[in-house]
Amino acid sequence: STSSSGSLGAGSMDPKVLYRALRDKGFNHIAASGILGNMRQENNLKTEDVPLYYVDGVEYGGIGLCHWTKDRAAKLKAFAQSTGRDATDAGAQIDFMMQEIQNGYSQVSASVMNSFSDPAAAALHFNEHYEGGTVGNRGKYASEFYNQLQEFAGGGIGDVFKRKFNRDNYTRVFNNIRSGRPASYRENRNQPSYNTAWPPTAALEQ
Repeated sequence: STSSSGSLGAGSMDPKVLYRALRDKGFNHIAASGILGNMRQENNLKTEDVPLYYVDGVEYGGIGLCHWTKDRAAKLKAFAQSTGRDATDAGAQIDFMMQEIQNGYSQVSASVMNSFSDPAAAALHFNEHYEGGTVGNRGKYASEFYNQLQEFAGGGIGDVFKRKFNRDNYTRVFNNIRSGRPASYRENRNQPSYNTAWPPTAALEQ
């Protein structure tokens, strides 16, 4: 999705907030869990900017959920500024991640990430083709998020509203048929005219 995540705040992020944002970008439950596993490994779900430093020749530091460094960190900061957000805002960081995916990191697009059947495997793939860091506990963290966030697996925020509208529509159509009225009958003109296809889809039963 190219729509903006808006401002999601900064600092130590609630994984549920990040999960919902990723779902709204088109990632399914397994893929979103895999990406969260990477974000926890990279910077413990923090959006902060830590200046680069070295210990025994090993580089530490970076900015944000995905620990962007050097040229990519500079591009993140420029992107955030161009959208009127701080570079440490989680929404700006997720939007920047999507921009990178659309411009050079297509191997971790939603369509590819959604093809995995295991969150740990999705996490390792994301690391190999986007993060490029040490493996660490990415797979373990991804599996933990997969279990912790299972109750939200029905879809992103948009899906929640769709299901509500579908349920409302199902109830209206059912009541119309039971009362002998046309299926598309509405009690007043202000009531939204939903799709009255029959039989109802499986989504109505969720």
